[in-house]
Amino acid sequence: MSDIVIDTSGLSCPQPVVMVLEEIEKGTEKFEIILDNECSCENVSRLVEKYGFEKETTQKDTLNIFKITKKRK
Repeated sequence: MSDIVIDTSGLSCPQPVVMVLEEIEKGTEKFEIILDNECSCENVSRLVEKYGFEKETTQKDTLNIFKITKKRK
């Protein structure tokens, strides 16, 4: 588990996207995101890909957990 966990449970877009973007803009290279709706999953997936991150997805009950890591060049 990453030290930084962004829990967006219960939030609808664009809030999860904004929260993730804020973390990316801080320069964070590794974090986790907890999402509970499909729209947010799709939008966050596109965002992290656009900014050069890799995503590993796991599911726990109704939650999607994205482990995000900056791609190395």
